[in-house]
Amino acid sequence: MTKDEYKQSLMDNGVSFIKEQKEHKEYVHYSSSQRQQARDTDMISFLRYYEGFTFTRAGSGWRCDQHNSLVINKNRKMWYWNSTHENGITAIDYLQTIHGKTYLEAMDILVG
Repeated sequence: MTKDEYKQSLMDNGVSFIKEQKEHKEYVHYSSSQRQQARDTDMISFLRYYEGFTFTRAGSGWRCDQHNSLVINKNRKMWYWNSTHENGITAIDYLQTIHGKTYLEAMDILVG
């Protein structure tokens, strides 16, 4: 499959996003399964890999050993960082809120 055919197949099965580059616009396409994969990212596994954090069970959720005010909900998706008053429901939210990433940058990190 050529690059153009691949891009067309993504367009046929996904959503188009415009990513601003230095002097031109690049279209980035994520399929519905890629978007769902990013939304379903397990925060415990993600933060272990991305940040090097470890977690301990705390009640029905998880507490970060390095930052004890960072708590992951029992569903392993929702997170609360109590000391910074930040929270979210996905790893996308975490990357946007904590690291200042755009949606597209977050998607690149989560689904490549």
